[in-house]
Parts: sequence; C-alpha cells; structure tokens
Amino acid sequence: QLQNFSRTHKVQLFTQAADPDSAIPVDASSSSDLAYSIEDNLITWCFLPTDFFQANTQLNQDLIGAVLSRLELNARDNILELFCGIGNFSLPIARSCAQVLALDGHSGLIQRAQHNADRNNISNVQFIQNDLRQESLAVSAQYNKANKLLLDPPREGAIEVLKQLAYDNIERIVYVSCDPYTLARDLNYLTHRHSFHLESVQLVDMFPQTIHVETVALLLKQ
Repeated sequence: QLQNFSRTHKVQLFTQAADPDSAIPVDASSSSDLAYSIEDNLITWCFLPTDFFQANTQLNQDLIGAVLSRLELNARDNILELFCGIGNFSLPIARSCAQVLALDGHSGLIQRAQHNADRNNISNVQFIQNDLRQESLAVSAQYNKANKLLLDPPREGAIEVLKQLAYDNIERIVYVSCDPYTLARDLNYLTHRHSFHLESVQLVDMFPQTIHVETVALLLKQ
C-alpha cells in the first residue's frame, strides 16, 4: 500500500526503524535525489531526508540574506565557517569572497557539501570534517588566514570551539543560533574574553506559532 501511495502521488516515503542511518525508501525503484534551489543565490542543494536542512524555503532565503549582509563580503575576504552542514551558507558566501574554509563534524554532511559545491561549479570552498565539540581544530595554519567568522552550531552552542580559536585576524563574527540560552553564553564569552562587541541581533521566525526561531547576531572587533 505504501509503495502504491508513493507511486500514485509521486512522493518519496521512508521508514526509519532506529537512528537516521536506518532510513530507507519504501519504493527504492522510484527514489531520486532530494534538492531545492534558492533563486536569489543561484544555488541548488542536494540532501538526504535525514540531513538537517532549513525546510522553510522562503525564510531560509531571508536567513541567508541576513548572514550575507552582515558579513559584508568582498573579493579579498577569507571566511571560516564552523558547523557548515551541507553548505547552506558556505556556497552563497563563496560567490562573493576569496575563499571559504568550512568545517563540520559529520562526515556525510561534508561529503554532500562537497557534492553541492561541485554541482554548482564553486571551487573556492574547502570542506573539512572536524568534530568541533571534542577535537582540537585540525586546520590551524589555514583558519588563521580568516578575517571573518561564521558559526551556525546546534542547540548546545559552540563554546568548546570558541575557546580554541585565535582571534587576532578576525574582524567580524556572524553567529546563527537556534537556542537563546547557549547564544547568550557564547556571546558573553566573546564580548568579555575577546575584543568584540555585539553590534546587532535579528530574529527569523522560521515556523510561526512554534518555538523555532533563528537568531542572527553580529559582533565586531572593538
């Protein structure tokens, strides 16, 4: 019945018995890549049903726009992005800067991010797997070149990796957060332990009538 429903309505159905890796299509013969595009940035992303991705297309476009405007990109910028996922921000950013170095702890997300870069003919972004919650940064020589930093961590925030970073060359930080508590904790660290001040905060209400609000915070070096 599920296979018939899938074929009749031209939708993909998956079952998931345990963790995300156990998700399988009900009708393997009709499965195809999942993808969506944002016209403003001329980017198409492919993803798996278990990948984290912003499902609200219009507001994701607004969210990307908010990040890009706060980074104030130019052709000389070297961007360090932490918790990059499948490249939701990395790829639009790469269109307007010299280089993006993008890190995430999930090997599958890094593979799909690289696939998305190739698919969109973007060659000035490098994706690296690095467990940003536990390991030391594996790219110290490369990330020291960065003059702007973007973070989009999960709900637990980014305090571990923030304590590892060198900030000598960082002039601007954009922090995207889905959890007000960990955002406040991490901003407190950046403003009190390093020479940054909070310049602006913007809310993006991804799903009205729910608690899912994204916050885009801009910090500038004093």
